[in-house]
Amino acid sequence: MDSRTFSTQSEIVRSGHSAARITIHSNDHFQAASDNGAASERDELIEAPRFWAQSGRTYEYAFSLYLPADFPIVDTRLVIAQWQQLCVWGSCRPDNPILAVRYVGGTLFVTRKNDAGEKKLYKSEGEMRGRWLDFRFVTRFSQQGDGAIDGWMNGQRIVEYRGVTAYRAARGYPAHGFFYFHMGLYRDLMTQPMTIYFDDFRKDECATATCVDLDASRAQTAP
Repeated sequence: MDSRTFSTQSEIVRSGHSAARITIHSNDHFQAASDNGAASERDELIEAPRFWAQSGRTYEYAFSLYLPADFPIVDTRLVIAQWQQLCVWGSCRPDNPILAVRYVGGTLFVTRKNDAGEKKLYKSEGEMRGRWLDFRFVTRFSQQGDGAIDGWMNGQRIVEYRGVTAYRAARGYPAHGFFYFHMGLYRDLMTQPMTIYFDDFRKDECATATCVDLDASRAQTAP
């Protein structure tokens, strides 16, 4: 990303002295329509490969994001944070994020996808713009029923899911694969620019002492 798209600034900050600002413009990193969906454009930060999560292990992600008070409200696909399953051989289907934070029509969603389709794990109420949103997710990505997703926003639990949290090997994905995190703006084609802010990103591999005990309380298992 160039300076027109990404910068650090000190006017809108969650903590410390600076935060990241990402602005998307029409046709940034254009991707043509495919079997996975309509044509798209994106400006995102992606974690380096050496930090990618491994299947069957538990990780904690924390980050804060800020949607400006005048952020456009549109009824079109917009993903602002996502976890993607690595496709090693380049022919995996589907190739959609397995976990995502979305903002569509003024509503913030958390969605999970697996072979059974998409499930909304959380839907916001009220205005999400003009204030910092502090997220924490504890995840265990698995093609089996031992997968788990726990999520909090501003200290309140919003997600508690147990079940399959990855596409299965039959879809072309390796049996023991990797998963990587993006945050930014990923949307269907639009002419209108959008700006979002991020701060305080952190990721750790979990031990029981530092993360919620994923087996202490069981949420309803879903396919």
